[in-house]
Amino acid sequence: MECRTSPLVEYTHSAISVTREAFEVFSQKADAGEFQLWKTNQSEGDSPYLLDPDGYKLELHEGDWQTRLESFKHFSYEGLIIF
Repeated sequence: MECRTSPLVEYTHSAISVTREAFEVFSQKADAGEFQLWKTNQSEGDSPYLLDPDGYKLELHEGDWQTRLESFKHFSYEGLIIF
């Protein structure tokens, strides 16, 4: 099976909350070139955006939905809708 070498065109991705320890491990592997990054984090918290071997977009986020919602009090962007 062939792996994708570029991300899929759409922005849709899966975000996974991780502990600080897990985040550190993934960050070190990303820095060592073991993962292909597809986006630079510009939002609250630490988040590497990486591709899995099939080209699916993943975000590893140190934090949870509460910290993300809290950040929107200080940082927002056009088109943001919170339900």
